[in-house]
Amino acid sequence: IVLGGENLGGANTVRQELRADTVLLAIRPEVTPPGASIEVSAKRPDGSSQALLWVPKSRPERPTAYMFKQPPTFPKGSTLRASVHASTPDGSAMPFRITVSTAAPSVSLRRATTP
Repeated sequence: IVLGGENLGGANTVRQELRADTVLLAIRPEVTPPGASIEVSAKRPDGSSQALLWVPKSRPERPTAYMFKQPPTFPKGSTLRASVHASTPDGSAMPFRITVSTAAPSVSLRRATTP
């Protein structure tokens, strides 16, 4: 999943709805203004939300993928939200791109046993 892009028209927050149950594996800010703060969160359909990443001061010269120790799972209809707080000298927002690595939840199959 890619959040952001090159032509955001001044927006510094983007949202992406998940179309299926999804496991988040890692978050990688790929294009961010130097020194920008980065926030990524998720909101479930039931209204609960979870902070996923907060970087107070980005360092684009040292790209980092933030991998989850225990990857969270979000149901279909959850919304990912990414915000980058930085601006140009004229006050307009700068473009950004954040990649979220995902997987489908694994299905646990139990073997039937006969008594």
